[in-house]
Amino acid sequence: MMIVTAVGQVKEACMCKRFGSTLTGPALRWFVSLPNRPISTFAELVNAFTQQFASSRKLQKHARDLYRIVQGAGETIGEYNTRLNNEKVAVRECDVSTAVEAFRRGLHHDSELYKQLTMHPCHSFEAVQEKAATAIRLEEDILARASLPNTPSVSSTSAIEKSGRKQSTSKKDESGLTYSAAKRHATETKGDMPANSCRISHSDLPAVAFDEGDICDEQEHHDALIITLSMANCTVRKVLVDTGSSVNLIMLKTIENMGFSEKDLQKKTIPLVGFSGEIANSLGEIVIPTYVEGVNKQIRYLVIDRPSTYNVILGRPWLHQMKAVPSTYHQCIKFPTPWGVETIRRDQEEARGCYKKALKCTASPLT
Repeated sequence: MMIVTAVGQVKEACMCKRFGSTLTGPALRWFVSLPNRPISTFAELVNAFTQQFASSRKLQKHARDLYRIVQGAGETIGEYNTRLNNEKVAVRECDVSTAVEAFRRGLHHDSELYKQLTMHPCHSFEAVQEKAATAIRLEEDILARASLPNTPSVSSTSAIEKSGRKQSTSKKDESGLTYSAAKRHATETKGDMPANSCRISHSDLPAVAFDEGDICDEQEHHDALIITLSMANCTVRKVLVDTGSSVNLIMLKTIENMGFSEKDLQKKTIPLVGFSGEIANSLGEIVIPTYVEGVNKQIRYLVIDRPSTYNVILGRPWLHQMKAVPSTYHQCIKFPTPWGVETIRRDQEEARGCYKKALKCTASPLT
């Protein structure tokens, strides 16, 4: 095959024809609709094309363009953060200080995150994103909490939990509530309930009952009820079921073994008082999906960092949320589901081991 180099007007014509073959859509329709012989050179064609489609050209974004992004009414921090980050990625060599300030200014001025970034300025966009991630977790947790059924308010651990407020003039009973509050609650609810009504009717759920067939150990025992659960796709052993606790507790070491860290906690310090009066402050709260016998619930736990025989303590909030009925005598828990009554049986080996460990830790000579 012989190749001939085009020169002069022949070259210009070839370039114009070639240019047309690269176009599609509106650009191709414009090219085809050009009048005959209005353009004599390739340079004229390029100028005409540029003038026609100048408004369609993508303008280079600058860091100052980020100031135009503001959090809309009803827009969550997570949605705002995503929008701003998408725009920031399109900015070539984005100035850090401009991005940090644009993020702060765009927030609702009455938000806690705006106040934090104003009082404690960040010097890197990564630091801003860390604070934003904490605010987003809190925001998502509040939304998730709003969609869940109401649960009893936090009041005690396995024996007693002190309220964070001072109750200098009130007596406390062993439920962790103040005596005056308990009396007031009893007075308020007395008039609201029928005389012979003390239970909520769930006619669509099967009745829960125990019989001698549920006994898994014929010998007399005084074992605590220890079970094994699936939490966040992890098998967690040494889970104590405690009807005396009005909170669900999980140990810091347990969540770390599950892949979480303190950064995943919603910071909430609550003083927790044990049976003998010792006080442990919670590190925060965490919501963990907890699966049992076909039922998956988003369960809220207080996290503590203390040596413990157990990995998790399930209190009344979990029992009430599951509508579960535990029996330490039968060493099992039963709860109703749309497909029948399900049973969780104790982990006997773990129960005996926890009991021995607890005795070993608490044993001391009598004085």
